[in-house]
Amino acid sequence: MQHEQLSGSSHPVLQQQLSGKELVRSSSSSSGSSKAVRCPVFTCELCGQSMTHAYSMQRHRRQHLTKPKSFACDVCGRRYNRRDNLLVHCRTHYS
Repeated sequence: MQHEQLSGSSHPVLQQQLSGKELVRSSSSSSGSSKAVRCPVFTCELCGQSMTHAYSMQRHRRQHLTKPKSFACDVCGRRYNRRDNLLVHCRTHYS
């Protein structure tokens, strides 16, 4: 990652190389907000869902291949195909 200056502006720019695609974010020091200027998008060929991280898309695609929901909630019996989704659900019973 490298920081550069926008031409004619004092706003810092963060550039990151992601598999040949460039992610550019500019942030305003006065407002403290940042906005994405351009971002790589990974789209699932099976359902059309889009994500900005390659790993998230890989994990999502595995859901299409995983048929049985082998993770069950001990309290209500609801089933999930990923353990992390079950753990998020279990928080609803104990919060």
